Amino acid sequence: MADVNDSFYAKTWSNWKEFRDDFEQYCKDTHQVFATLDSRTVDKQNTRLSVDTVKYSADLKYAYMRFGCIHYGKKYTPKCRNVKGERPVQR
Repeated sequence: MADVNDSFYAKTWSNWKEFRDDFEQYCKDTHQVFATLDSRTVDKQNTRLSVDTVKYSADLKYAYMRFGCIHYGKKYTPKCRNVKGERPVQR
């Protein structure tokens, strides 16, 4: 399992599809579910940069995307109910 984590964190990607494919595989290998918490497209970020700053490549699609495990960064409401008809509380 450590090899999977080390290789994922040490890697760089040349386009968005490569990253997304590797990230989905990482989630499967580590049994984690992530939600997108925040993001900014390359087009939007490049308009915010000054003229003499190196711009992001359009092949990337996103300048950044912040993920959070659904157990931390996103409220998750189970679809099941207990015997009283109530939804379990997330802890």
